[in-house]
Amino acid sequence: KTTIANTSKTMTKTEKVVLKGYKTIISLQFKLIIIALIILDLILIALLQKSLYKWVKTLGTSSIISGIITILISIIVKMIIAHASTVKNMNTTSLLYAGIGIIIIGLLLTVIYKIIENIVKSKKVENHAIS
Repeated sequence: KTTIANTSKTMTKTEKVVLKGYKTIISLQFKLIIIALIILDLILIALLQKSLYKWVKTLGTSSIISGIITILISIIVKMIIAHASTVKNMNTTSLLYAGIGIIIIGLLLTVIYKIIENIVKSKKVENHAIS
């Protein structure tokens, strides 16, 4: 906060807009809104799927794609900040780590889906064999 306050005194109007956007992106309120939207998305995906477990696959795929997009946004934001302002060392690694975390969650969900799918298939084979 001190760095931002000291640096903002010498910034141009464009640089202040970039800094304000950065401050919004890293705020707790923004993170809570994103988490709420992810949870809402999860509920909608689960309700729209016909199977009780196929939504895990959809969520896993969505998470992987979202993680990649988040990493790209992190890189783009860092480039914009470096280009549009005199502040060259603005930290965007938290956004990068969030993207990596989302990708890991997506991969875990994909593995969980495959495990559940194998269990369901083996139970169907057992039920066919019994009848």
